[in-house]
Amino acid sequence: MGLYDAWPPELFTAFQNLGATNMNPGQPDDGFIFFAKKGDLSSAQEVHTSDTIAGGTSLPTQLISFETIIVGCNTTGNITAEIAGPSKNWNTLYWQQHATEPSSTDTSRLKLYGTTAQGVETLLIDTLMTNNDSITNLNNHIDAALYPFAKLELETTDTITITPANVDRWQLIYDPAPECAINPKKGSYYSVSENSIQEGDSVKYAVAIENVSAFDMDSLLVHYWIEDANHTKNYVSYTRQDSLKSGGIIIDTVSVSSKGYVGDNSIWVTANPKIDGNLQDQFEQFYFNNFTEKTFTVLEDNTNPILDVTFDGIHILNEDIVSPAPLISITLNDENKFLLLNEDIDTNQFKIQLIRPNSNNPEQLFFSNTGESDYLMWEPAIDDKNLFKIEYNPTFTEDGIYTLQVQASDKSNNFSGDFAYEISFEVITASTITHLFNYPNPFSTKTHFVFTLTGSETPDQMLIQIMTVTGKVVREISMDEIGPLHIGKNKTDFFWNGRDQFGDQLANGVYLYRAIVKINGENIDHRDTSADTKSFKKEFGKMYLLR
Repeated sequence: MGLYDAWPPELFTAFQNLGATNMNPGQPDDGFIFFAKKGDLSSAQEVHTSDTIAGGTSLPTQLISFETIIVGCNTTGNITAEIAGPSKNWNTLYWQQHATEPSSTDTSRLKLYGTTAQGVETLLIDTLMTNNDSITNLNNHIDAALYPFAKLELETTDTITITPANVDRWQLIYDPAPECAINPKKGSYYSVSENSIQEGDSVKYAVAIENVSAFDMDSLLVHYWIEDANHTKNYVSYTRQDSLKSGGIIIDTVSVSSKGYVGDNSIWVTANPKIDGNLQDQFEQFYFNNFTEKTFTVLEDNTNPILDVTFDGIHILNEDIVSPAPLISITLNDENKFLLLNEDIDTNQFKIQLIRPNSNNPEQLFFSNTGESDYLMWEPAIDDKNLFKIEYNPTFTEDGIYTLQVQASDKSNNFSGDFAYEISFEVITASTITHLFNYPNPFSTKTHFVFTLTGSETPDQMLIQIMTVTGKVVREISMDEIGPLHIGKNKTDFFWNGRDQFGDQLANGVYLYRAIVKINGENIDHRDTSADTKSFKKEFGKMYLLR
């Protein structure tokens, strides 16, 4: 039986686990040298004898050799402590040690490194350790303003017994930096009910920031920002707070408009933030407790604002007659009481155009604060009614049909309608009046008078006479009774009730009437209508009283 034939399988496996590649069951017997460092397969080295000589006969003896370097125990070792700090003032360094053996040749060196806020280390103390000693007034060796952090390192040497010294104590005594923390139990406030608000409403958020240390902090910097639905950080302007004394608490509220934050958002707060890479505004012990955040949802404003247009305070019909110098009032009313149509509004949100007679080219009207007739004057919304007003007081010198087109949007870009508001109106520069028609006719209890005025002035004298068919005047209606007049279609507030000048009831039948109308003592020209020939004869109209 050969050498390898006597090996159990486990032995081959043990060599292979150490990195052997030429030791396998069934291979020819040979001599070998195998070297390996346990756990490091790359260190395995093998040297084998030749398997056979010429003719297949094994050599009775064969010399093989192997050389390598083995590194044994080191006579010097190092121990490094965790970084201490940040410190406001370094006080004392203590140490104590003892040797393992009674008669010792141990040597120990104590090194102290100062570390800047940027992490740059400088060796400041390098001394042989005695068994028990200290360095007082440590601030003479390490300036806390320059080196807020420090690190201790021990280098111990024993060339005889190769046993390091036992360190019983090494201790840095210092005044630590203060420590602030966000403390939700001592005051937090969030304005949003059920975490959702209408776009434009204010997000109000505040937390308590407490100095939980025995040391005062300088004036406190706090950063607020909103992380929007696209995970973009939007920082909120916030002034530096007062100094935070030991045990003190700062509670303040930041208010931010939710405009532009439609969707899911979160508001973040960081006390004493890092403002220069990894540097905080002022040193403190920990940073993990300086954060808090709150999620909220902003609901989109998708309600259309309401547009309204009047001419001299009246809602006209298409192609109605208006004054050559009308006061055209345009109002936009938005239900969102938070996104006010105020001074910040972009006047490009209003597109107001005018088409003049015999033209197909719309003219863009522009805003101005100088009061010229060709420009739009505007009055912003001032309260939660959110009403934006525009006044346009042009002077039209050309007779004909004009067309006004208006389209507007609110601050959420909701338009006042799918299509622009459009109204055509007629301008007649000459002062005229149509015949007065009574309405209804016949009547039983009351009848009003309907007529149309043109020009730029309303009459200063007007009298309506009602008479019998024989020409007897039974009732005169004065201008004071008729009520206010305006250029365009008029329907008198006054109505005639079929009674005479003394209040007595008149008999049923036909009555005649006429109007005497003047401006500055001159009669106003009559304007013909298609109904004149049927209803009027020699400027007299007929009305029928039936009960």
